[in-house]
Amino acid sequence: MICLGSVDEWVDRSDVDWSSWSESLGSVAAEEGVAALTLFPIAGGGSVPPRLPLRQWSAQGVAIRALCEPDGRHRLAEIVNSWPPGQALTEETLGLALTGPGGEPDVVAVVGSPGRLPSALVWELAYAEIVDVDRSWAEFGPDDLRRVMAEFRTRRRRFGGLVDESADENGSG
Repeated sequence: MICLGSVDEWVDRSDVDWSSWSESLGSVAAEEGVAALTLFPIAGGGSVPPRLPLRQWSAQGVAIRALCEPDGRHRLAEIVNSWPPGQALTEETLGLALTGPGGEPDVVAVVGSPGRLPSALVWELAYAEIVDVDRSWAEFGPDDLRRVMAEFRTRRRRFGGLVDESADENGSG
């Protein structure tokens, strides 16, 4: 999952630019063994347009979705409020509705000023590894995605658990 740019910047990007950019990211994602890549804006814009259409591509077998929804709370409330009567609302079904076919992300690349958490991802940040990329979204490209994946591979995932320091000191953790 990659969070980058503002809603206004997304609106300004042409369909041709979106397609070629997503194709280049999809190639890297395929090399890295990524099956799905989801893009969100990291921030709203000065003038938030009515809902922008979902953009979807398939590049090198990687499903790519660009969801122009900068407010995760709104997205969560909208999904819950429109839940079909009689269908069980569980953590699993809600998670699938929020994250789509890619499932919950293992890594979230946050492009822009380091240390910002994207408000679009209320649910998705729970157990994801966050990698800050200090560049503008217009500059983010395939080499940046490679660096994000390399950084992710160095992480020791705990899924919200605490590190057992004694196990680490003895080399068994």
